[in-house]
Amino acid sequence: ANPGGRAVKLALCALYSPGCIARYFLAALRDTDHAIVTVGPAFGSYIPWISGGMFLPDKYAIRVDFPCEQGRVPSGDVVRNMTGADLVISIDAGLFMQKADVVIATDPHVFTYESERASCKYFFNMQRAYSRPGDYWLPYAYNVKDHYPVNVSKLYDVACIGLPYNERLEFCRRAKEAGYSVADGIGYGPDEYREIYGASKVSFIHSSQKDTIARVFESAAMGIPFVANETPDITEFFNPEEHFLMYESGDIDHAFELFQSLMIHQEAGEQMAIKAQGVVTDKHTYHQRVNDILYVLATGIDSDTFNAKTLVRVNEERDAN
Repeated sequence: ANPGGRAVKLALCALYSPGCIARYFLAALRDTDHAIVTVGPAFGSYIPWISGGMFLPDKYAIRVDFPCEQGRVPSGDVVRNMTGADLVISIDAGLFMQKADVVIATDPHVFTYESERASCKYFFNMQRAYSRPGDYWLPYAYNVKDHYPVNVSKLYDVACIGLPYNERLEFCRRAKEAGYSVADGIGYGPDEYREIYGASKVSFIHSSQKDTIARVFESAAMGIPFVANETPDITEFFNPEEHFLMYESGDIDHAFELFQSLMIHQEAGEQMAIKAQGVVTDKHTYHQRVNDILYVLATGIDSDTFNAKTLVRVNEERDAN
């Protein structure tokens, strides 16, 4: 299949819960000329997180064309026969599909993807720090239909949403004890998420591993000044002090100082956010990530050349803003 040269039928396989990254790729792919069918376990409005999971409003449930049971995901060969798809794409956040044409690895900090790498044609890794030879680098991004600025009153001093990792909990505790208004919690639907961050003066971002997480791009796209811990490639996208404030992982004292400086110098923080927004707008979107995948499929470019071109591009986009 050569989706870069003609319209084809694509089977998009994933764990379809309301909080999955697959929903963003699905939205972007539906804006192309290709026919899209969905395959995978359908969780309705439930997010099956390790921490016990949670339910979101029913409006966030994703309808799946070919639902299957978790743990009994068909191989790429079966999916092709079942759906008539020209190309099978697996967005793997624990799906573990074999023989997909394309694997998009969303969580290499958790999963090794050994058999998935070996059985696919193209392996796209969303976390550069966990890449191996032959992987195509596909960074996280923001979704244009969900992550954009909103004109609402600032109800919170800081938004700090995410799974309950120690550093995140410690930062929230300190902020609350110091009298700041904190928007926290494990997760929200896209509409609620956007409203909360739009109503926050600062976004506090903590990556528990080595990956530059999606919230970095989302906060920038929504125009929120952010404080984030240092990860191996965050400075490929953003310049510290110019686009955001950066602290060393584990140093919550410094993180809290940086947050307080943004509370004192709010106008400077707003100017920083404008510059960060310029870095990501129309560049670090899931539409761009889909275009990158289709470019690889159309040209057959090797991973080393593609990754080098991607690095040059993101550096240029960073320094142009």
